[in-house]
Amino acid sequence: MESTKNDAVYKNLMPEQALRMMTDISTYTILLDVRRTDEYRAGHIKGAVNLPLSRILSDSKAVLPDTEQEIIVYCHSGQRSKAACLELCNMGYCHVYDLGGIIDWPYDVVVC
Repeated sequence: MESTKNDAVYKNLMPEQALRMMTDISTYTILLDVRRTDEYRAGHIKGAVNLPLSRILSDSKAVLPDTEQEIIVYCHSGQRSKAACLELCNMGYCHVYDLGGIIDWPYDVVVC
């Protein structure tokens, strides 16, 4: 767990944990890909929403209007996802999870 300036924390997830959360029909979990759009189009986890790290501050309220919703964040290797998780927590999002990098995702991806 990582603390942020407003004492919100995010948790790190293993791929198996993320997959369970994503398939649990009792909760609505957003899967957030914070890579650039060209990286997202080259291959992303099914159901992921693309919001590049560079747009987190400006566009997160439009893409993620519910600060109480579960949000699983990933990028390519884990650096941008960590930064995005810190920003989201600092912005008041309460249930943020860092999946790390898609390079560690052992399941299928979608190409657009």
